[in-house]
Amino acid sequence: MATGENRGKNIQHAQHREQKGGKSYSAKRKRYLLGNFVKMEILIVIVLAAFFLGRKTGLDSAAREAVANRSQNSSEVQGNNVVQGSNQQYGAGQEGASVGQIDVLDSSSLAGSTSNNGKAGSDTKELTEEERLEKLETLWDEHPELILVNKEHKLSDDYEVELKTLPDGTNRACVDVYDALVAMLKAGRKEGLSFEICSSYRSVERQEELLDEDIDELRRKGYTYLEAYEEATKDTMPPGYSEHATGLAFDIVALDYQMLDSRQKNTDENKWLREHCAEYGFILRYPDDKEEITGITYESWHFRYVGPEAAEYIMENDITLEEYLEEYLAGTMDIY
Repeated sequence: MATGENRGKNIQHAQHREQKGGKSYSAKRKRYLLGNFVKMEILIVIVLAAFFLGRKTGLDSAAREAVANRSQNSSEVQGNNVVQGSNQQYGAGQEGASVGQIDVLDSSSLAGSTSNNGKAGSDTKELTEEERLEKLETLWDEHPELILVNKEHKLSDDYEVELKTLPDGTNRACVDVYDALVAMLKAGRKEGLSFEICSSYRSVERQEELLDEDIDELRRKGYTYLEAYEEATKDTMPPGYSEHATGLAFDIVALDYQMLDSRQKNTDENKWLREHCAEYGFILRYPDDKEEITGITYESWHFRYVGPEAAEYIMENDITLEEYLEEYLAGTMDIY
């Protein structure tokens, strides 16, 4: 979004001076013709400079206007265009929460016009934003477990979820995910593995505290606030943009190695989870080499519930939830 800079060019013209003294008529005429020639050169240079300067100024103005319009459109999407989903809460027994209330999914913020596996045909009709919105609303009414929450799509302020405390007595999960999560960890323990859930449901307020802590730590290292914010949000979502607020996402690590770093993927527990998670309706939410799509760096410990059918498809095809939803919108696959 950088604007261009006008760089002036100093054009030097040689000035011919004749010595004082007796000059013949021929010499004076030569000087006269030479002077006119130089003036004409200067005039040409001025005209050309004025032409290109005017063109450059016009281009800069157009660029600034485009950037302003883009920023305005982005603000409108983030601030106003919220998907008004069903009034049925995700989780049994309560009413009044809008499961599908998240920001509009525009064509540039999912995974491009088609997914990377090449299944979308070139003759597929491109949906309008209104059609995309309507299709997603219908999907999330029927399959609230597929709700998308990322840096581009914020949960509505009135989003609610019914929670149930896990057997460890500390962590909580959405009631509709509870059984699948417990069953997955139980199956792993039968294989001699030991798991630790280091993060489950997390309120928006707690999410804000975590982000502030990360930002403060970076600022103590010399980062400006903006630099610290951009760096921190590579790993920690801003408040309202975290999947943990849905009760559908869990950070699961090995009991004997509870660090959230690159070595976690080498533990037997993590290897087992990545191999078997789809059997229980979970996916590895932030795979390696998918940062441009998810907006989050590789997290081998972050597992998200999307349901068995979606999980199997996503994991088998090595895609993300964003790409999965884009295939659905493109009409290359159906969700039942």
